[in-house]
Amino acid sequence: MEFAAIKRQCPVEDADTSGHQNGHQQKKPEKNRAWNQECEDVLKLWLELIQDDPKCPRVEAIQEYAKRSETGEVSITGIGRRFQYNSTEWSTKVERARKAAKQKS
Repeated sequence: MEFAAIKRQCPVEDADTSGHQNGHQQKKPEKNRAWNQECEDVLKLWLELIQDDPKCPRVEAIQEYAKRSETGEVSITGIGRRFQYNSTEWSTKVERARKAAKQKS
């Protein structure tokens, strides 16, 4: 069966989703970019804090980022959740930084 024939048979596509996909609200690209940038900034700060204290927890870095934020509109729990979703990206960087900090000491 060709893709076009399958597509015509799918009743879900005919439903009015009003900007939702699979029942979940989609974030705007600008919001995603802002979230990603915020997480990158927190990660950079965390890596700096790890140099001073190899056991520095993620939450401490997020709280420090919130203190330094110029806008004051930082969601500590939101950033924490975002880090959980992207754990594979930051975990290796954090482990390397912790090992390097321990070797320095």
